[in-house]
Amino acid sequence: MIFRLIIPICFIAFFLILPSSKVSAQESKVYYEDGKLKAKGHLDSEGRKEGEWSFYYPDGKLSATESYKSGELDGVVKNYDFKGRPTSVEKWKNGFQSDSSVYYYANGKVSKKGLFKDGFYDGRWKFFYENGKLKREGNYEDGMPAGIWEAFWPNGKIRQKGAYKFGKEEGVWRFYRKNGSLEYEGPYTGGKRSGEWVFVDKKGRRSPVDFQE
Repeated sequence: MIFRLIIPICFIAFFLILPSSKVSAQESKVYYEDGKLKAKGHLDSEGRKEGEWSFYYPDGKLSATESYKSGELDGVVKNYDFKGRPTSVEKWKNGFQSDSSVYYYANGKVSKKGLFKDGFYDGRWKFFYENGKLKREGNYEDGMPAGIWEAFWPNGKIRQKGAYKFGKEEGVWRFYRKNGSLEYEGPYTGGKRSGEWVFVDKKGRRSPVDFQE
């Protein structure tokens, strides 16, 4: 008899506790000086932003949606321009930009995309022209360019190619004309030109060149 009475009591306690947890997240709104809505979302029991927040331009159009956890950005963040077009889609974790992010031109084409780690560029990134063609690409480590990077002309031809080490140019770099033919090549050391550099004319003839740093 006692055992059968405990079960209903447990269920009653559960349903009494559940609504109180929902009430702890209270709605909050922020307004411009003229009284128009600037932002809205929820605050937790300690007054910190929690869950999805929406932000608005003075004309009432949506400017951004952001996800929060205990007052820190955590989740997907979307930004929009004055015309409602998306400008970026970012992912955040514990207040730091993390994982994949994509940024857009006004025409809707991707301007750049890649990964973040603890708020820094990390891994493979690609940058694009407004026509959608690849502009440059390469890797980042701790927010700095690393390894081989390539850049391209708007027509898709290679523009330059070389390596980075600790965020600075290192080793042989090559620079090309718009038609894809080699124009200059030479070494970098610690981000500065070093050693012998060569100019290649349109007929393929090579001659040394002295760059003054």
